[in-house]
Amino acid sequence: MNATDLIILGALVQQPLSAYEIQKKIKSREISDWVKLSLQDIYKQLVELQKKGFIIRKLVKESLFSRQALYSLSSSGIAEFKNLMMANASDPNNNLTNYNAVIVNLPNLSEQDRNTCLSIIDKSLQTYEQNVRKAQTAQRLFSASQQCFMASEFKRWLKSSCF
Repeated sequence: MNATDLIILGALVQQPLSAYEIQKKIKSREISDWVKLSLQDIYKQLVELQKKGFIIRKLVKESLFSRQALYSLSSSGIAEFKNLMMANASDPNNNLTNYNAVIVNLPNLSEQDRNTCLSIIDKSLQTYEQNVRKAQTAQRLFSASQQCFMASEFKRWLKSSCF
C-alpha cells in the first residue's frame, strides 16, 4: 500500500463521497500540491481498493436519468486506514510524501490513536536521525547535518501542532 491508498481511505473516513468529491477534498486539503492525482487515477485506485474489500461502491439516484457512485469505507477499510497510518508513521526511512499522508489524516483518528501515531512518528524520526549520523560518520555525508536538522525541526513542529 502506498500514500495514495492512505489519502483516498482518509478522504472517506468521515462520509461517503463520489470520486469527484474525493478529488475536491484532496485539492481543498492542499494534498494536490505534493501528490498529483487526476480523477482517472482516483477511479483506478477506488477500483483496486474495492477489489481488496476496503471500500464499498453504492449507486445513488441523482436525478431521473442519472446515478452517482458513492464510495464508503468497509469495516476492513477502517482497519486498513489505521494500519496504514501506523505503518507509514513508523518507517524511519519514510519519504516526505508518506509522512504528509499521515499528517493530513491525523484528525481522522481518535485522540488515542492520534497520540499513538504521533509517538510512533517521534520514535521513527529519532531512529532516522541516528541512522543519518551513523552514515555521516561512516561515509562522510555532508548532507547529513541538514537531514538531521530537518528531522529535528519536523519533530518540534509535530509537538507544537494542535490536531
